[in-house]
Amino acid sequence: MRLLAPLLASCLCLSSAHAATTADEFSVRGLGAQPCEALVKAYDDEAQRPAVVAVLGSWVAGYLSHANRATPSAFEVMPISDNQTVAHLVVSICRDNPASLVESAAAGLTDRMKSGIQTTSTALSEIGEGAKKVAVRAGTIAAVQAQLKKDGYLTGAADGAYGPATAKALVAFQTARELPTSGVPDAATLVSLFLGRD
Repeated sequence: MRLLAPLLASCLCLSSAHAATTADEFSVRGLGAQPCEALVKAYDDEAQRPAVVAVLGSWVAGYLSHANRATPSAFEVMPISDNQTVAHLVVSICRDNPASLVESAAAGLTDRMKSGIQTTSTALSEIGEGAKKVAVRAGTIAAVQAQLKKDGYLTGAADGAYGPATAKALVAFQTARELPTSGVPDAATLVSLFLGRD
């Protein structure tokens, strides 16, 4: 996850709340109510890290489920389907924003990844091989393809079907962004593709 630190630096501007009070305040419960500084301290303790990631990953699953429900026209607000990977990303944002709440870090990440939102239900499948295997929805593949087309890496259709042309375009994109060249839409690639884009 250290490779993602520069990509997540743009999450410093965390999203604001849209709550019922005039000051946009709302009640935050559970792990989300903890200060980022406390989360990072626990995460940095090697003995505690697996438990921290497991608990945070579970909290992230609930947070994202609610975000999916609360976001108009969204089926899936986060293109990264692995909750533990998202948990590591939240920790990275917290590391740069120690005075923020964990909920604010999750909200900032979700808001900044909005160009990867899916509006329809699509199948979740595994692509790639071995350590390069990732679980991804066909809708995410289509969004990846559309962004790769927009950026000039792909000339084919954004049809949601992962194949050799998409893999080649991903390798070119990953090479240009100095990411590991997996040829699959892994977390680092999705963050680089979607973070802060409209």
